[in-house]
Amino acid sequence: KGSSRRLRMTADLNQCSFLPVRLYTDIYRVGHLRSDRVAKLDCRDGNQVRDIGEKDEPKYPRLSPRNAAHDNPSDYGSSYVRHSSTPIPNAPRSAQATTSSDDLLSSLLLLNARSLNPSAMSSCRYKLHDVISHVEEKRRSGHLFPFIAITESWLKSYLSDAQIQIPGYSLSRCDREKRHGGGVLLYSLSSLPVSSSGCFDDGICQGLYNIYPSAKLFVAVIYRPPDASISSFSKLLDVLKQAIEELAEHDYDIFLTGDFNLPQVDWESLKIHSGGTSDANLSAQHLLSFMSTYLLTQMVRVPTRGDSILDLAFCNNERLIANVKTEPTDISDHDMVELLLSFTPGVMEEARATYLDEVNFRSLDFNRADFSKLNATFKAVNWEEMRDSGSFEEFPAKFTNKVLNVCLDSIPRKRPPTGRPKVYNALRRRKAKLKSRLSAALCTGDKARIKQLEDEIGLISYEIKEAIIHHLDVEEKRAVERIKTNPKYFYSFAKSFSKVNIAFPLFTMERRAGH
Repeated sequence: KGSSRRLRMTADLNQCSFLPVRLYTDIYRVGHLRSDRVAKLDCRDGNQVRDIGEKDEPKYPRLSPRNAAHDNPSDYGSSYVRHSSTPIPNAPRSAQATTSSDDLLSSLLLLNARSLNPSAMSSCRYKLHDVISHVEEKRRSGHLFPFIAITESWLKSYLSDAQIQIPGYSLSRCDREKRHGGGVLLYSLSSLPVSSSGCFDDGICQGLYNIYPSAKLFVAVIYRPPDASISSFSKLLDVLKQAIEELAEHDYDIFLTGDFNLPQVDWESLKIHSGGTSDANLSAQHLLSFMSTYLLTQMVRVPTRGDSILDLAFCNNERLIANVKTEPTDISDHDMVELLLSFTPGVMEEARATYLDEVNFRSLDFNRADFSKLNATFKAVNWEEMRDSGSFEEFPAKFTNKVLNVCLDSIPRKRPPTGRPKVYNALRRRKAKLKSRLSAALCTGDKARIKQLEDEIGLISYEIKEAIIHHLDVEEKRAVERIKTNPKYFYSFAKSFSKVNIAFPLFTMERRAGH
């Protein structure tokens, strides 16, 4: 880079007090801050670092593991960086074991769902559909969520794993049994084996952790309610301490996420402001001490509910997280938090072929068959000639193949179920269009237009919720009405909600207790 351009970049960077001096030279090495451009860093809001450059740049540029080999991780010290859309260079050790292609982005999704109860009497059973839709939309655009951490699941043990399963993911859960609310979930890609796991629930705080040996990761999710006592929270941290201590010799990276309900902590200065209860202040002190012991950095620096930072994410290697993004969601009063990872710990397994992909009678939809054409075709076949054309042993196979070929010509194939009502898909597309218009209106600053679009989006969100609930009610009513006329349909419907053994790849070096 030329000396004049270097001076201009340094002048802009000097205005950002939250950037360590050592990272100035590292920012020069980021691929999309090339010598033919000048980086302009906007520090007015104190929350984001925006790189203003070519419009065709990807929003989250990929990191190359080869660049990581030229840098010493210890050079970064324990200073923290307020994360931005500019990825921090030097992919970590975990990126070297990546099995996916470099064009995939990976993020850890954190959400306080305030109930994912799928039961028929719950008004929140539509929320899981929205979570699945969000994950699928991101995956189609090349953005993968290896981990999905959910707090306040509000589940009970009588609700089976099959009722809250997300395709392609393994589920770990810790429910609050002694009182209403609470509970945590952790979804991870099925391609990531789990060597061990743990769960804590004392009726107040909940937490669980999984250890992923293939990615060298320790991932935990915690829920601490606002009225939690210091003794309950300390017991939860002690469980995590014991698990982390056992991994001390194996050099694992740590992700600790969840809803801690500690708004009185200033995560810039790591100071505790007044206003909280004594238990909350003591819990904050214990958490800061826990951070110091294991060299953790809290990465979320923007409010996640109102003006408070309640949903937190800690990591012992801040270079693992390239960006932190919060986004409002219709299913909770908490914002959805996406932590963009600088590596890809796993890949989405390809869906196994189902009976719909096979060429057999089961894949045909006889309800839509043209039986007149089918009968006419069968009458035109010379069955005696087919019987005499070969041996007696060969005739059954020939007969079956001939019938199957005739049916394939006259009967349409079954369509795979989407699991969502058609009206829901139409409303979802309309909502996406309105969100695009809202983004354009926010750029122009038209307050009247912004208010109108926000109201329309709110109404559509309500219609989507009602459409899903109505669809579930109709399916349930249909199954009950056919319990006598078509028992097979009823039992098939009931079986879809039964408890099943989830395909959870478990990696163990020795025999352990069940998960």
